Amino acid sequence: MIMRNLVLILLVFCSTRAISQITIDGFFDDWSSAENILTFDDSNSDSNGTELEEISITNDAGYLYIRIKLDEEVDLVDEDDLASIRIFLDIDNDPTTGYPSSNVIGSEFGIDFQNRQIYNDVDYPEFYTMSFYELGVVPMPTITSNEFEVMIERDQFEDEIAILVKEHFSGDVIPNQGLTLAYQFHDNYTNLPNISLAKAPEVDIRLLAYNLQHNLFDYEDEFARIINALDPDIISFSEASEVSQSQMLNYFADYIDYPEWYTAKNGDVMAVSKYPITQSWSVSSKIGASLVNLPDSEFDSDFLTLYAHPPCCGNDAGRQFHFDSFVNFILDIQEEGGVGQIPLNTPFTFAGDMNLVGLNEQYQTIVNGTISDTNQFGPGGLPDWDDTPLSDAICRITTNPSAHTWRANTNNPSVGEYPPGRLDFIFYSNSVMDLVKSFTLDAGMLTSSVLSEFGLEPGDTFYTSDHLPIISDFILSSAVSSDILGCTYSSATNFSPDATLDDGSCVFEECNYDAAYEDGYNQGVIDGANTSTCPGDFNGDLSVTTQDLLEFLTLFGFQCE
Repeated sequence: MIMRNLVLILLVFCSTRAISQITIDGFFDDWSSAENILTFDDSNSDSNGTELEEISITNDAGYLYIRIKLDEEVDLVDEDDLASIRIFLDIDNDPTTGYPSSNVIGSEFGIDFQNRQIYNDVDYPEFYTMSFYELGVVPMPTITSNEFEVMIERDQFEDEIAILVKEHFSGDVIPNQGLTLAYQFHDNYTNLPNISLAKAPEVDIRLLAYNLQHNLFDYEDEFARIINALDPDIISFSEASEVSQSQMLNYFADYIDYPEWYTAKNGDVMAVSKYPITQSWSVSSKIGASLVNLPDSEFDSDFLTLYAHPPCCGNDAGRQFHFDSFVNFILDIQEEGGVGQIPLNTPFTFAGDMNLVGLNEQYQTIVNGTISDTNQFGPGGLPDWDDTPLSDAICRITTNPSAHTWRANTNNPSVGEYPPGRLDFIFYSNSVMDLVKSFTLDAGMLTSSVLSEFGLEPGDTFYTSDHLPIISDFILSSAVSSDILGCTYSSATNFSPDATLDDGSCVFEECNYDAAYEDGYNQGVIDGANTSTCPGDFNGDLSVTTQDLLEFLTLFGFQCE
């Protein structure tokens, strides 16, 4: 009697209000803001291991969505001693069919995340294993977390199903044994709008991040159709190890509908730009940075693009090293006298195949500047110009509720193959640039009319790479520095009378040390007087003492022109 009452309550709950559709991206704000979501809480601390605390369920026309909350941060699809999560789906809500996954549920499909396989028990006791791709299973995030969201194709499901979630190591289940968690599919949802590939006129910079899977010469026409359709201004290529800069420029000259391009390369990553690249840095062996010279007639600043491809898979230490290097570089380049010393508030992006498939710490390093190896790379700090985190441009597939950027691009993915995941990212300095839109292109999901409009073919993104191209459109803020960089020391041979901020480039005649010292000393006194909030504090120690008087007497009688 208790079990049946529970089922009735859940069915009534999930048949009432309208829903805002879920996006599978590894973030969960939409789960708290959307309506018509069935949530089942089990925070009873009834497990000797990792505790299943809560699950939430909803759907749209094509997919079932499940959110799982744990009391531990775990890796969902790799070996993890803390947890092994499994979802059992009774697709006809009939306990007499399928595998007896509990005493009240018979599941036709058992999704085993750690072993990356699905048990097909439709004809139980006969069974076989399937790959995640056969049910369209996409879990997020790909990094460690205590929350996960999963989408599953529902075309084989009846209108009412039963669900059991189990932590295999501890044996904890939701719902508890003897209870049935039944779910009835509803039609009160709002479909996410398709995202147009077109670039709006007000967009200043369209940035494309794309993993080439080593080269573009095996599929020259397919790559050309993709790049021409997307029309990027700046490209961050990953896995470009087999393409030289000259080969890339020749390819663009022959295949891409724009007359002139510029490149910079660092290891297997490469920047390609419509605008000249004036300076480049090797941040690490896996991260490059280039300053793009935007036309002064159109822009108030230049643009810094960072492009990356840190090591994959189990190499957490390697990825952390490179992300620590990134934070060290971006903080240093913002400081006066730092490497490169770009102008204040220069907009920048950090993009590419980040291979974020391990510890959550690496994502936090990028966004929040939390350096791991502080002995080598310093204390870190918030990486945006205004001492705030960087923003993450989430690139949803244009016609799909998933933000995955990698998938096995084979016709028949095998059991044990990794499910689609979000490996490619575009991070940006939100203090000086605004994101207009972002998306991931999967040509195979586009309608024939859209393919025709943009000159694409269905197989273009399938054949070119196992990664999908991601796009972000930006409007650059007018909140840029009014300072003019140059040499402000009048005794220097390259003194710039128009410069308002010294950039460390001054050159002095040989042996003219006295003039250089006097010039620098006077400049320091002037700077100190301008910045001190304590009148008369010439040495900047926030107090007026005999030392300030001595500094004043040293300058007494100096004739100012």
